[in-house]
Amino acid sequence: MWSGVTPNEIFRTTFKC
Repeated sequence: MWSGVTPNEIFRTTFKC
């Protein structure tokens, strides 16, 4: 699990739009 990080945040950081 992530530490204070939501799946939505990871999706954003993956694309870095």
